Amino acid sequence: MPKRRRFPILLIALAFAACADEPPPTATSAEQELPVFADAEEAATPTGQHLIKLGKKGPSNLAAAVAEAGGTLIRTHPQIGYALVDGLTDEAASAFGDATRDMMVAWQDGTEAMGVEQASGPSEAGHDPTTAFFYPFQWDMMQINAAGAWAAGASGEGVRVAIIDSGIDPFHADLAGLVDAA
Repeated sequence: MPKRRRFPILLIALAFAACADEPPPTATSAEQELPVFADAEEAATPTGQHLIKLGKKGPSNLAAAVAEAGGTLIRTHPQIGYALVDGLTDEAASAFGDATRDMMVAWQDGTEAMGVEQASGPSEAGHDPTTAFFYPFQWDMMQINAAGAWAAGASGEGVRVAIIDSGIDPFHADLAGLVDAA
């Protein structure tokens, strides 16, 4: 297609897009609507499978016994004393041990939704690491009392940091040119 035809077609397409009744949803909205279910029964769907606690030792003929009851043994976990069966009623599954219906959960109440915040640019007045955007999420900085070291003046040029670790990536962008292998 010649270039002369592409430009008018592009202009027409942009004009139609500009005339749309409703703006498209943005991905940067701070609060997104999340589905909430009234109770777990609405959120869970039975799979037809049961998780059976067999105890320390399940029956040696478990597969045959489940098949005789009209079900199928899907998997056993003898190390922890559980078996997963399919095709049994609640009563038939309970005959083998403490049985719980396996549920496929679509949503679980109590989850925490995190909003998106806009990060601020670098400060001209100096740098306080405790005000950094991701500082509240860095549990390791709090664990080693980094704020106490920073408050004591252990920051900036001339400060040496020794890292006792099982290994670091000296080629990581944050450490480029800062790792002294000695």
